[in-house]
Amino acid sequence: MLISFTARAWHDAVTQVSQGVTMLEDALQPMLGADYGGVAQFVAVLVAIDSDEAENARFRKPFDRVGRSPGTDLRYFSMSVGFTPEELLPMTPWQVARTLALRLKEGLASRPKRLPRTFDYERFRADAARALDAFVSKDQASASDA
Repeated sequence: MLISFTARAWHDAVTQVSQGVTMLEDALQPMLGADYGGVAQFVAVLVAIDSDEAENARFRKPFDRVGRSPGTDLRYFSMSVGFTPEELLPMTPWQVARTLALRLKEGLASRPKRLPRTFDYERFRADAARALDAFVSKDQASASDA
């Protein structure tokens, strides 16, 4: 399975967000490369557009979906993770990646609607939880070494 991370963030937070998202994607891709059946790609989207959570939710909604990649028969599912721009501004890229990992793990606790029956969501969720925990642990060890 292909794992992709991206972000839609307020311009003031773009640097640490893009670096943090890339760190997390690079760490998880090798750990979640298994075939879970029925879905070819998982996309996580960090959304931090507006300080108002209700307004931010409006920007998150298009990213919480199951669909097909344009021009192909490959299915994907995507999940958004919300932040406010003010939360992200004081964070380093490592802090962004760690917080995204923790929130993503919480979000994966409930199965998205409309996933193909052939997709082994429980196995994917368990593997993702292990990978996210390993990333957070590695991050904490790195932070304590500094």
